[in-house]
Amino acid sequence: MEDATRQAEQGSVQVQLERPLIFVLTAGMLVAALISGINVLYSFLYAMLGLIGLSYFWTTRNIRNLSVERHLLSKWATLGDEVIETFRVANAGALPVLWVEVNDHSDVPGYEAGMVTGLGPREHREWKTRAMCTRRGLYRLGPLRVYTGDPFGIFRATKVLPDQATFLVYPPITEVPGLALPTGRQTGESRSLRRALHLTTDAASVREFVPGDALHIIHWPTTARRGRLQSKEFDLEPGGSTWIVLDLDGAVQAGEGDESTEEYGVKLAAALVYRLIREQKSIGLITYGAEQRALRANKGSQHMWRIMEILAVVRAQGTEDLGQVLGEVTPQIRGSMSLIVITPSTDPDLAPVLVNVSRRGIRPTVLHMVPQTFASAKDSAPLQQALGSAGISYIEIEQGQEFRTIALEKGDEDTRRRAQTVETTATGRVHSVGAEQNHGN
Repeated sequence: MEDATRQAEQGSVQVQLERPLIFVLTAGMLVAALISGINVLYSFLYAMLGLIGLSYFWTTRNIRNLSVERHLLSKWATLGDEVIETFRVANAGALPVLWVEVNDHSDVPGYEAGMVTGLGPREHREWKTRAMCTRRGLYRLGPLRVYTGDPFGIFRATKVLPDQATFLVYPPITEVPGLALPTGRQTGESRSLRRALHLTTDAASVREFVPGDALHIIHWPTTARRGRLQSKEFDLEPGGSTWIVLDLDGAVQAGEGDESTEEYGVKLAAALVYRLIREQKSIGLITYGAEQRALRANKGSQHMWRIMEILAVVRAQGTEDLGQVLGEVTPQIRGSMSLIVITPSTDPDLAPVLVNVSRRGIRPTVLHMVPQTFASAKDSAPLQQALGSAGISYIEIEQGQEFRTIALEKGDEDTRRRAQTVETTATGRVHSVGAEQNHGN
């Protein structure tokens, strides 16, 4: 299992005075001693100055000798999992630390990782924190603030440990009982004996190079072995590729929190991706919110997690309606494919757009999140009638739809994804999502 351990011994240190009255008393004692000349007042004055000096030394020495380590069990989780961290605070000095407070400023919802304890000379304490992941998204772990002070409460020192890490919470991996998946125009249970005239995700065999073959379909290992140019031949995929379009137009969403069309749409997309990838289908994803993202169709576990990276952070903040988006992305989608549109829109003008998609040899299906069931006043009947008249497949999804969670072996997934994690940042942007089409070996 992938470990994430971070130690921050250095950090910015601030020392502030907690008892300013002690300097007022010291100044008053100095004035009284000078005026009266009483020796005992000088003794008290020296004791006060010594106490202030000792307290300042104690506080500054201890804060510099304190270090904190945090050990993150895994850098990712799915909704409903736990984020688990082990903390270790250590005193490397020869002076005891009567109290030390560690405050964590992570933004994971419901996550409290602070601790107040005392430490002897060269002693350490460990504790474990955990919290249930209740919202998908990209979160920040850290920074840490460490507080301590002297035994008399005169000074208080703060060390800021700015180290931060990101923690990604994926949407839940689920299945939707009774949801029939659409297929592309090319169907069948086995590989087609006909070879594709265009590139697909499966290279079936090699053949002699013929004039007109593109250089990027030449299979160089076989060419080197046989001493003459060999080109790759590609299979027609049994069900074609499937593209999923997730409607994140903010104007058409309904519901709140987990019971919103935004969250239902993300869970539906994640469930479809998991199922189709498990069936060795090629999947592409198109989302649009604050920014539009498209991930080309591909296969495999790595591709699935790249899609999940996107679904973890998307928000329904789009300003374009679904018809506009489909008009822009349809030219990217070739024939012999399926298109699954997940939307709460009630616009009947969506039907002619999908009819045009169908004329391109693409089989569209609409998973419609019925807005009335999400406490919306919008009527879905006009859209349903328009889609029915146009012969477009239409499946209703209502609030309360059952999603059966699929438990993953976290250790196995961590091992597989160790070198596959897509880079993310705390801004919510996902980098390197423009994966190239895999043309085979």
